[in-house]
Amino acid sequence: MNEAPQAPYGHPTRPQQPGAAYAPPQPWVPHVPQHPPYAGWSQRAGAFLLDVLINFGPFWLLVLIGGLIDDMSPGDSGEVVGAILGWAGILAMIPAVTFQLVREGRTGQTVGKKALGIRAVRDRDGRTPGIGLALGRRLAQFLNYPLFGLGWWLALGDPKKQTFADKITSVVVVRA
Repeated sequence: MNEAPQAPYGHPTRPQQPGAAYAPPQPWVPHVPQHPPYAGWSQRAGAFLLDVLINFGPFWLLVLIGGLIDDMSPGDSGEVVGAILGWAGILAMIPAVTFQLVREGRTGQTVGKKALGIRAVRDRDGRTPGIGLALGRRLAQFLNYPLFGLGWWLALGDPKKQTFADKITSVVVVRA
């Protein structure tokens, strides 16, 4: 058993020649995660519209029914029923919005995103956003609306297809 003795920690295993140059330093290259293809604008718009229908549809339906009852009822009796139905719509909207938010935070997909085969992930590592980041992104989406929805239209020309809110929260939407 003629094994060479092991070099101490931090020393090269082969002896260096006197005056030999060190290997040149390697340039630092940032880690860029490899995402699936980014979701197209039409997929994102379709998922958004489906989510709006799920989140706010019951509210709109109950308000419409309350308005019809109010119009058809003599006097002020229909106003009370209309107000009750409006508040019932708001109460129905709260669990729907909360469910969608938690779902997007845990899986990256709302019901609309799942139906259209897309999901939201963190840009830096491709993981699901988490509930806190999903809430921050949802709040930042209000910045997409000023100036005729300019934040949404930015996604058409962006290389990562990000809206203004996506850029703020460092989230990308990819095909699932």
